[in-house]
Amino acid sequence: MNTGRYVRKAVEGELVITDRGRAVASISRFKGYVKGTPLPDRESFIHKLPRFRTDSAKIVSEDRSRR
Repeated sequence: MNTGRYVRKAVEGELVITDRGRAVASISRFKGYVKGTPLPDRESFIHKLPRFRTDSAKIVSEDRSRR
């Protein structure tokens, strides 16, 4: 239930996960991360697409009948 909290805590140092006092796993900071190019704004892209006043079912049906 608190996975996110533990992942954020792993930034500070390695966490050891135990099951009834026995170490079973560890979580540590990933050192290979390189900040890349941010993803494009998907909502902005969607709003720039042309609007169609036709029902999409009709378009799909016409496309299938041409095949």
